[in-house]
Amino acid sequence: MDHDLKWWKVPKMKIPPDDYVKMLRVITENYLQLKDIILWLQCKSDYPSVGLVDFTKFMKSCELLDNFVQSTRLDQMYLQSINTLMNNQGSMLRYAFLEFIVRAAYCKYKERRPDEETFTSSLQKLINQNLFLDEKVQSHWHMFRCKHIWTLDIDDLLKANIENLQIIFETYTNKKTKNFKYRECIDLFMKYCLVNLTTAKYCFGMSKMTNINEVGYITDMTIDFVEFLEMICRVGWEKFSKKDATSSNVEFVTKVGYIIDDLLPSIGVLEKHIEVQKIVIEVSESESDY
Repeated sequence: MDHDLKWWKVPKMKIPPDDYVKMLRVITENYLQLKDIILWLQCKSDYPSVGLVDFTKFMKSCELLDNFVQSTRLDQMYLQSINTLMNNQGSMLRYAFLEFIVRAAYCKYKERRPDEETFTSSLQKLINQNLFLDEKVQSHWHMFRCKHIWTLDIDDLLKANIENLQIIFETYTNKKTKNFKYRECIDLFMKYCLVNLTTAKYCFGMSKMTNINEVGYITDMTIDFVEFLEMICRVGWEKFSKKDATSSNVEFVTKVGYIIDDLLPSIGVLEKHIEVQKIVIEVSESESDY
């Protein structure tokens, strides 16, 4: 968060010092949830940025727009937030999102009731009554990992096939820079796993660890091996997420195995992935008493 605050222009909004400190405390207390929201928006739009059309659509779903806050005002706040010397591509990055919600809180709550609302109270209302309306938005990144990826079944599957997965990763890693570039990674999954660009970009972004310096990262996007493993899992989830006859009753670990099978031909391996045999331990009634 400290790095994000280096780039935003909120101090120029003439906020009273004591109100500014309290407002920062609100952002700190809700930072993890706010970070999840902007990451979800980035992955659903044009990772690692958020286009104006997608951003406006989300803000409408949050009931930000009304007779007082109209689309033209939202567009203005969007452009004000992304306009910095360091952000020459005009991208809605994390720091710009934090600045936007401060501007939006002022516009929606404080500006129409200047004597009753502070910047802090307005921001708290915006977070609680608008941004946090859809709890699902906050469950796609870390909560998804905890629930679906960080399990014994997935861990056993990836470990059993780690050698071939490592070869795939190294094959597509740039030999000079030692980096697996964003474009090469997206192309790999689109070509061999037959997912579209939208799905591949979404899974790439969701598989990334937090980038402290998004301003520098946007020009040189890469993926680490552990993130590559997570992307395999997420592609399996997204590709087979539809409730049809072929995938509705298939376990998640099996779907991940299908994605590994899709990727193996990229290094000339025609065999299927190595399956992990489940060991079932039966406990008799007498043993359960101990």
